[in-house]
Amino acid sequence: MDRELTVRYDNDVVFVIDQYYTSGADISYARVVGQEKFFGKLFSTSYDDSKVIMRIDYGHKIFTPQKIREPDVIRRDRPFAGWHYTGLWFDNYPSKNASNQYGVRLGMVGPSSGIGNFQLWWHDVASITAPKGWELEIQDEFVINLNYLRTQRVPIAKSFDLVSETQLTAGNGSTRAYQQLIMRLGELNPLDNSGYNRSRLSKNIPELGKIDQFLEEGFFFYGLRAEYINHNIFIEGSRIGKASPHEEQAEKFMITHVWGGVYSSHYTTFKVLFYRMSPEVVGGNVHRYISLELGFRF
Repeated sequence: MDRELTVRYDNDVVFVIDQYYTSGADISYARVVGQEKFFGKLFSTSYDDSKVIMRIDYGHKIFTPQKIREPDVIRRDRPFAGWHYTGLWFDNYPSKNASNQYGVRLGMVGPSSGIGNFQLWWHDVASITAPKGWELEIQDEFVINLNYLRTQRVPIAKSFDLVSETQLTAGNGSTRAYQQLIMRLGELNPLDNSGYNRSRLSKNIPELGKIDQFLEEGFFFYGLRAEYINHNIFIEGSRIGKASPHEEQAEKFMITHVWGGVYSSHYTTFKVLFYRMSPEVVGGNVHRYISLELGFRF
């Protein structure tokens, strides 16, 4: 099982709202990179040289104000914005309870992304009242973001642990940093073989008759994230290009609660996550959305 295809979908519809980060989807393909390959040598660690995972993803995100049918721009608490993106990621594992992720994400923000036309088309197909304001969305810009994520697990008991996540993002689209603490309860695998961080892939061939104690895992979790935002193009517009017709001031600090469940077998991983975010925009409201993820290994 050294390759994986994962699909993720986010939406706030289950909370009977259509606002802020209202929808997003991506698909990713991952595989284990051999130790003899260039990227395998570049990202390998002394703990598990054969376990470097390369991932490519593609997706989109849609951002709207709270009142998507408000014709008066002065009364909209956030700009319309959308982007298409693709990314390249590499994960390594310095120990069984630690991982590093390095990545770059490229994308197009603005009318050229086609997100505005897509949402208008979807609302028409689904017979939903069309949003008003996409003509004033954040202007076109090609975005490059660099990312680093450090994940560290602290086992407490057989069925309980703590996971720390530290992420740094820098670029012309988003510059931010967060610290998150996750509490997990259930059947738990170490971080180098967990559906939690998509690390179930391996080139190792199971021994005949030997039962893998980490074959399945299933657990619930709760996390609390503190985040500092230096810049957010989807709210504040460009730092290097021309001003957008509608921009707002982004909050500098945010708190996010996340809870959900994960089930992972040898072949598949399924996740359901619920997010509650403090206001992203000065004068805005809290936001909730759900995320569903399904991965297949082969």
